[in-house]
This record gives sequence, structure tokens and C-alpha cells, in this order.
Amino acid sequence: MEDLHTDNSTYIDTPFTLELKGYIKQLEEKLKGYKKATQQLNRIVAHRDEVISLRDITIHRLRGELSTLEDREDSRLRRVAYDNWAKEVDNQPIITREDIYSSNP
Repeated sequence: MEDLHTDNSTYIDTPFTLELKGYIKQLEEKLKGYKKATQQLNRIVAHRDEVISLRDITIHRLRGELSTLEDREDSRLRRVAYDNWAKEVDNQPIITREDIYSSNP
């Protein structure tokens, strides 16, 4: 705190004003600490937001990959089912003896 000047005379510190100066200095130190803490918290929040964003991107990608894998598995199962059906059809004669005899009167 600067010395106060009134009527070209120098202000003389009293015990009260010295106590106030000390208190102001303590408050200024606390304020510096709060500013540093606020900056650190802002960095933490920014980092947290970045981590959350990366997590969301990763989740989105994983969901896409899972969907692709599910589609591939569904397609594979359909192919296997068709192949099995085709094998059964190939092993059966188109016309059986029973068909031939049953169609003749």
C-alpha cells in the first residue's frame, strides 16, 4: 500500500494501518494461490473433456466394428445354412422311383 499524501505531508503508519497492510498482503497471497489452483483446475477440466471426447470416439468406433462383425457373422451363418441346404438338395434325386410310379395310372 502506498503512503497516503494529504496537504503535502507524509502519512505516518499506525499500528492499525500496519495491521491492515499485513492483512492485505495475506489476502493477496491467498488470491495468488487461488489463481494458481483455478488454472490447475481448468487444465484438469480441459484434460477430462479431452479424455471424455476420446472415450466417446472410441465407443463409437467399437460399436461400428461390433456391428460389422455381427453383420459378417450373420452373413457367414446364412452362407453355411444355404450350403447345407444345397448339399441336401444335391444329394436328393430330382425325380424318385416313387414319383415315376405314382404318376402312372
